[in-house]
Amino acid sequence: MFGLLKRKPKEEPVVVVVDDEATPDAPLGDGRSDVGAFVDTERGRSVPWRLYAPKKKSADPIPLVIFSHGLGGSRDGAPYLGTALAEAGYFGLFIQHQGSDIRLLEDAEGPEAAKSALLESTLDPANFNDRLADVGFVLDEIERANEADGPYHGRIDVDRIGIAGHSYGARTVLALAGQSIGPFSASFKDPRIRAALALSPTGAIGMNEDEIVPADNYAEIDIPILHVTGTEDRLPLSTADFDPYIRTLPFQQIPAGDQYLIVLNGAEHEAFSGTVKGKEAAADTRYTVITAEAALLFFDAYLKDDDDAYFNLRNRLAEHLDREDYLEFR
Repeated sequence: MFGLLKRKPKEEPVVVVVDDEATPDAPLGDGRSDVGAFVDTERGRSVPWRLYAPKKKSADPIPLVIFSHGLGGSRDGAPYLGTALAEAGYFGLFIQHQGSDIRLLEDAEGPEAAKSALLESTLDPANFNDRLADVGFVLDEIERANEADGPYHGRIDVDRIGIAGHSYGARTVLALAGQSIGPFSASFKDPRIRAALALSPTGAIGMNEDEIVPADNYAEIDIPILHVTGTEDRLPLSTADFDPYIRTLPFQQIPAGDQYLIVLNGAEHEAFSGTVKGKEAAADTRYTVITAEAALLFFDAYLKDDDDAYFNLRNRLAEHLDREDYLEFR
């Protein structure tokens, strides 16, 4: 399967054609659309989603990867990754977090107002807590959808679930993987998650680099994680001078094995979002292609227990990186 870097356009799309007029509360996999929302009545909150699915149904249950967008993003983020997952035989469920999503930008009048809205969102701890609760709720809904009377009965392998996220979504990923949060080191680890992809992770506590996550906060992480960043992957709302090392700190500090770090030379923060203005899919770049390639090898190795993928991840992926890119693992 180590061939995504050489993939050719397909005559037909792998994922179901999107019906943007679909009802927002359509249940997962009801056949009407690949967009919808889960409704959490206890929290009075909905979680919109976009589902990427293989075109051909599998006779056996297949793994699922949840994606959490960055600040100001949406379920439309990282379409290159969703498509790649579907091509490789995964379900990709890309969810949207109200309170830290694209509506902050849509409701703002001008760039300064948008920046202020984004910053205000990060300063409200309820928004981050909601993100973590969103994922837990979605995992519950996935399990229900996969039950005998559910719309996806037996199609999802609930023992092989991964998570991915970009920027603020990477913070979400690390917290659910076991990074303790806040002054009281609260744990939000979800044991249902077996492997994780963190795009643009950071070792900083806030939006600037003046406070670093203590090393002890990573002690509970024990799942494989692929960390991907770039040499120009600046913190979007930070006013501090950027040091690329800040985004490698989670990799450096996590004591567990099966950790991978890729630093792509020249990659900026939005290089991993795969969208233009938050919605329109951008053309593939070497950054999105390599990220998708590495992600598939990683998830195949740790969600599908594919020995060949494990070997290629550790021995052949480096062949497809530029000389000034960086790859490390343990």
